[in-house]
Amino acid sequence: MSQRFDVVGVGLNATDTMLVVPHFPPYGGKVPFHHEVLSPGGQVASAMVTCARLGLRAKYIGTIGDDERGRIQIDSLRGSGIDLTDVQIRGNCPNQSAYIVIDQSTGERTVFWSRP
Repeated sequence: MSQRFDVVGVGLNATDTMLVVPHFPPYGGKVPFHHEVLSPGGQVASAMVTCARLGLRAKYIGTIGDDERGRIQIDSLRGSGIDLTDVQIRGNCPNQSAYIVIDQSTGERTVFWSRP
């Protein structure tokens, strides 16, 4: 008998590196960052984690790279109790990643991403 889920998410995951800066530098300038946080993310994967935390039976379907960032993503999803039976691990491929720079003074953010 097939397992039933309250919600199934198909699609995007990414592992984010967030940098909090006191303010954005001028073009070509430099500014130190206050905090650096490595965190699993991506729209669909994050939504499934939220659903699982709300008590729903969640399943995630997507591809994940076989690098350290991919392992961070898998550990987060699995640790949240999300079914991963249909996740495909892409060998010799980095997981999608994003670098998110957050301006502490305004809360604005800028995102740089790579989807291999």
